[in-house]
Parts: sequence; C-alpha cells; structure tokens
Amino acid sequence: MKVLLLLNVDFTLLLKAVSWTLFHSLWLSACAGVLVLIGEFIFPRKKFRFQYYFIVSFLLLLGILLLLKCAIEVQKAYSPDRLVDIRTLEESVGPEGIGTFIHYFNEIALVVFIVWILMATTKLAILFHSYKQLNKLRTAGALLPDPKLEEWFQATKKELGVKGHVGLILTETVTAPVMIGYNRPTILLPISLVSQLQVEQTKLIILHELIHIKQKDGWIHGVEAILRCFLFFNPLFLWLCNVQEKRREISCDQAVINYSKRKDVYIRTLVLAYEYAVNATNKSVAFVGNGFSMRQRVEGLLQGYAKPNLLPALTVLAISLLFLYILNPEFRSIAY
Repeated sequence: MKVLLLLNVDFTLLLKAVSWTLFHSLWLSACAGVLVLIGEFIFPRKKFRFQYYFIVSFLLLLGILLLLKCAIEVQKAYSPDRLVDIRTLEESVGPEGIGTFIHYFNEIALVVFIVWILMATTKLAILFHSYKQLNKLRTAGALLPDPKLEEWFQATKKELGVKGHVGLILTETVTAPVMIGYNRPTILLPISLVSQLQVEQTKLIILHELIHIKQKDGWIHGVEAILRCFLFFNPLFLWLCNVQEKRREISCDQAVINYSKRKDVYIRTLVLAYEYAVNATNKSVAFVGNGFSMRQRVEGLLQGYAKPNLLPALTVLAISLLFLYILNPEFRSIAY
C-alpha cells in the first residue's frame, strides 16, 4: 500500500511538472515572437529566405527549450529540496497574488494534463490519418504528364540542385497544386487547372513546388505540424507558425521570380490558381496557401512588403518579463 501511495505521489509530481512546462511555453513563445518581429524589422526586406529560416530556427529552438524545461521541472519535482516551509513562503508573498495562483494551478494540474494529453493525442491521430490520405493521392486517378513537360521538369530539377526522386503527376484528386511526401516527394497538379493555364504558367507552378523541395519545406512543415499538436493551446506559438508559413511562401515567390524573370506572368498565375482552388482543403505545402496570405503575397509582389509594427512586440516583451519576475525561484519553490 505504501508503495502504491509513493507511486501515486510520484505520478502526481510528474503531472505537475508537465503542466508547469505547458504554462512556461506561453512566455517562451512570447519571447521568441518578440525576437522574430525585431529580426524582421532589422533584416533587409528582400532577404525573405533568410527571414524564413530565421523564424524556423526559433520554432525548433522553442521545441528544444520546452523539452529541456520539462526535464528541469521533473528534476525539481523529485528533488528533496522541494520540501520547504510553505507557510513561511505564503506569508512572504501574501494571501493574495502569485502564491494563490501557484497553489490554484497545482490543484488543477491533473485536469490540465488530462485535457492536454487527450487533445494532443486526438490531433496527432488526425494528423497521421491526413498524412495517410494524402499519400493515397499519389496513385488515385494519376496520369503521367506530357513528355515535353516531363523533360523540362527533369532539366529544371537538376539545374536547381534538387537531388533524389521527385514525382510529377497530373490528377483530378486535388483542387490545388501541392507537394506531398518527404523522402520521395511528389508534385500533384490538378488536370482541370493545367488545362486552363498556358505552358509557361504551368512551369512556374512546378518551379514553385521544386523550390519548396529544395528548401526542405516538407520536413519543416511536418515538424511544425507535430509541434502544433502539442502546443495547440498556445496562441503565440500558433501565430509564429502562421508567420513562418507566410514567409515560406514569400521566399518561394521571390525565388521563382528571380529564377524565371517573369514577375507579371507569375502574379497572374497566382491569382488564377487561387480562384480555381478557393475551396481547397489540402493539408500540405500547397501553392495557393489561404486567402489572407494570397492577398498579402500578391500585394507584396506588386507594392513591396511593409515592415512590422514593433509596439505590439514590445508590449508582449514587457508582459513576458513580468512573468519571469513573478515566477522567480523564490516563488517557484512552492510549486510542488
């Protein structure tokens, strides 16, 4: 019985450690978001590919920091030093305020963990199911492209330095140009859309997807999707992901224009592809993105991209620093 009680206590401490890690992800994401906004304000607006990798590095760093933070919280939870005079600490922080918040959060830590693990598991299951469904599109009603288009595709792929096997399929199973897969990526083009485009416009769409493959965007998108499943509750992290997605598409747009030197044709192609795929629901690295990002992409290509406003970033930074001050070691010592 004592052993079971001991295991129960240990399990409770573990749940509290995970719950506190989820809480800390909020201010960590806020700090990352502020640094990203400052970086976008400082870096040249034409270096979109650099900005894209800059944001991706912060997302990956945030994931690593959360794993380290979870390990630290678990170590604190099982450390003998956690046994402190709680009454003395409560008197030092007062009956109201942060002391009350910490004790209340510990009381609901089990509920927080259960809700989080259920939601994260459900989202992961949906993600993997969607991935399986997308893989089926490789062969569902597939048609081989025109031989001349295939020849141009292989030559351009080699010129861009894209290594490994890359498939090119025309099919009616998608309503938007899309790239799927990781080790053996495949570009899917809607037959109906291609029939409405000029050959040059079709090549620009394929070029866009090839640049996604060259930049390893499929892998980055996959890691981001998994992180979204675990941090679905974090609005700042989700905002960072949305900014990263927009920068990804902008960097590809700029690369296509720099390579093809046909800016006007490419912009018309973007608009036509979006109008055709306005109801598309493909969950992968798609050519058209969503309506808001498409509007920004076209306006940016025509008029240039404005620098972000730093006032919201500085406000978030001030709030994050306040959290850091409140959750200093003296207060956090009563967390367990």
